[in-house]
Amino acid sequence: MARRQSISLIQTFMLASALVLGTGGAALATTLCRTVERQALHDAETSVTEYVDGVVGPTVVSGSRLVLMPQTHIALRRAFTVRDDLINVKLWDRDQNLLYDHLATLAVGRSHGADGALATVLETGRAEAHRTTTQSREPGRLPTDTETVFEVYAPVFDADGQVIGAYEIYSDPARVDDVIRDGRREIWLVTGAVFLGLWLLLAVLVRGTSRTIKQQAASLARRSTELSDALGKERQARRLAEHARASLAERERYRDMVHDSPSAIVVHRRGEVLFVNPAGLHLLQCASAGEVLGGPVAALFERWDLTE
Repeated sequence: MARRQSISLIQTFMLASALVLGTGGAALATTLCRTVERQALHDAETSVTEYVDGVVGPTVVSGSRLVLMPQTHIALRRAFTVRDDLINVKLWDRDQNLLYDHLATLAVGRSHGADGALATVLETGRAEAHRTTTQSREPGRLPTDTETVFEVYAPVFDADGQVIGAYEIYSDPARVDDVIRDGRREIWLVTGAVFLGLWLLLAVLVRGTSRTIKQQAASLARRSTELSDALGKERQARRLAEHARASLAERERYRDMVHDSPSAIVVHRRGEVLFVNPAGLHLLQCASAGEVLGGPVAALFERWDLTE
């Protein structure tokens, strides 16, 4: 019964530890996946912004103004050839007027409208990136089979570090998705392996500890049995000693009764006198017991007749 209870407790503990470790591993993996996703989006934002700015920037920045040059179109065509993930590039001035649209040249000159992302980038000088649907941004004009695109607003700086405009860049999110997917898979595999290893290590430790506890319990049970047996033997020896003392006391009492009895008492074995009490010695008029001890009991009667 105790063994079954011990096994049940161990199983319950291992199940609970697996649940705790699994929950902790899932929470950790989820947090790491979110971190990887944010880092991947940030890296993609930095990569596409630096690439476009490196290719287009030298052809549009003139002092503290944005000026379109013939080289701009050539540089952009080369940029789209080298990076096949680019879908569209727009260039906005400080007043949110469209200066360039790679896919819609007729839209040049229009105002940006009510979208706050461009205004925020022009105000803070910090790039912003996010996913968006093709229908919400460029309905029917983006040449992509995906339903979402990676949209980046990045500031354009002059030589003094002042914001003079912004890029609006659309790219295919497939590369970012691959990085995020691979990162998530690796995180889940590594986290799962690590926490499974921890659980197995815990199982080994628990099993070893359980074995040690069982051995100690068995040893304690044996010692308890030995102590109980020793205690029982000690009690029995004490009872025997008490009984022996009581018997000895009883013998002494009877011996005193025989010795002090006023009646003559003779003890013999097969006719040989073994004991005569003082009353008997007095009756036989013997000075000491040595006169009759060892002799035949019949001689006592002859001696008694003579005394009569």
